[in-house]
Amino acid sequence: MKRVLPYLVLIALAALIYFVFPDQLPLAARIAIMAIFVMSLDMVVGYGGLATLGHSALFGIGAYASGILAMHFTGNPLIGLLVGSLAGALVALLSGLFLLRFEGLTFLMLTVAIGQIAQNGASKLRNWTGGEDGLSGFEIQKLFGVWSFDLYGKVAFVYCFVMMLICLWAMRRIMGSPFGLSVVGIHQNRLRTAAIGGSVRGQLLKLYTLAGLFAGIGGALNAQ
Repeated sequence: MKRVLPYLVLIALAALIYFVFPDQLPLAARIAIMAIFVMSLDMVVGYGGLATLGHSALFGIGAYASGILAMHFTGNPLIGLLVGSLAGALVALLSGLFLLRFEGLTFLMLTVAIGQIAQNGASKLRNWTGGEDGLSGFEIQKLFGVWSFDLYGKVAFVYCFVMMLICLWAMRRIMGSPFGLSVVGIHQNRLRTAAIGGSVRGQLLKLYTLAGLFAGIGGALNAQ
C-alpha cells in the first residue's frame, strides 16, 4: 500500500486540477513536464552526487529532436517522445564518456561548458533549429490518432501527467534496484566502492545516460 499511495495522491491531485481548475491545465501540463526534468536531475545530483549545471542541455536536445522530427518527418507524438528520449540519452552518453573522467569543481565547470556548446550549436544551426527565433511551424498529430491537442490543454495535461507517472514509477524502480543502490554507495564513498570491486565510472555513466533519457522525455513533451 505504501508503494501505491504516492501515485494515488498524485492521481487525486490531477483529478482535482482537471475538474476544479480547467483554465489552468496548460500550466499544470508544464509543471508535470518540469517535474520529469527535476526528477531526472535528482538521479544525477541526489543519488549519484554529480553536481551538474548542464542538465538543461539534455532537456533541450530532446525538445529539438522531437520538434525537428515533427517538422521534417512525422508529427506522431509517441514517436517524437521516443526520438527525444534517445537523443537525450545519446548526448548524455557521449558527453558522460568525457565528463566522468573528472570530479568535483572540474566536473561542475565542464558541465557548464557542455551546456554552452549545446546552446551555441542550436543558435548556429538555424536551418534546423530556427536559431535565436526558436523552432516553429511544426504540427503534432492526434494522440493515438484519436485525441487532438487543443488550446485548452486537456489532452496535453492528461498526456504529460500520465508520462510523469510512468517516469516516476520507472525512476523509483531503477533507483531501488541493485544498480541504484550501487550508485548510492558510490555517492557515499567512491574509494570504498572501488576497493570492493565496483565499477565507479561505469555505473555513473549508466546513471548519467538514464538521466539524459528522462530529461529528453521532458524536452520532447515540452516541444510537443
